[in-house]
Amino acid sequence: MQLCLQHNIKYAVLTENSPSCGSDYIYDGSFSGAKIVGSGVVSALLRREGIQVFNQNIVGRLRKLLEVSRDN
Repeated sequence: MQLCLQHNIKYAVLTENSPSCGSDYIYDGSFSGAKIVGSGVVSALLRREGIQVFNQNIVGRLRKLLEVSRDN
């Protein structure tokens, strides 16, 4: 978190379904492969600090945000 704040990180791309990095869904911890709606601990921490979190499946949305930011 300290490095993100020092470098003014605004966006993060993390792996969906991971208990630490999931941004929308995480595995439920039963080792059965079942997923639940929720955020992983890293995703939750980053969001709490104002960093927008994306998963690897929606990188196109992040690309559009970066293009808009660059143009402004």
